[in-house]
Amino acid sequence: MKIFKTLLALMAYFVVTGCGGGSGSNPEPANPQSESVIAVTSKPSESISETNEIGGEASNELVPRPTIATVQVDYGFDFSNQNSVQITLNRAEQEDSRFHLNLCLRWLNAIEQSLDYDSCLWRGSWESSPQNLELIIPAHQYLLIAELWQIHSGTYSVVTLQAQVQPQIHFDFRM
Repeated sequence: MKIFKTLLALMAYFVVTGCGGGSGSNPEPANPQSESVIAVTSKPSESISETNEIGGEASNELVPRPTIATVQVDYGFDFSNQNSVQITLNRAEQEDSRFHLNLCLRWLNAIEQSLDYDSCLWRGSWESSPQNLELIIPAHQYLLIAELWQIHSGTYSVVTLQAQVQPQIHFDFRM
């Protein structure tokens, strides 16, 4: 029992000293000379120092910082990150059938040909052929996937086509 009390007292001592001591009521720092406030006020420099090594010699020269005024852009560049795409869709007309179309940007699983429906730009019924659509597609997207569901007498068939994104895309479904 005496060993237990000794171990308990040692553990309490280490806990108290490890966390900075007991509950001191003096909020002042222990060493007031160690406190210092450094105020730095400086204007951003208009140039940067760059070390160039030419012919084995090192030289420090000031190079002007680029500013927005130094950026040169081609007149036709509009800073847009989206592309307008004209899409033409064709299918054979079939009576007593309904058609549902999904136009998406990504596969959920390309091997199983299952679409990521969260990436669809257009989903809806397709009443008559041909159908023309205009979609705005982000510039970083390179693939457009069209999935057509034909529903006839309680059964369905699915045809999936894909195309590289370009200004005009033509999907021709054969059911």
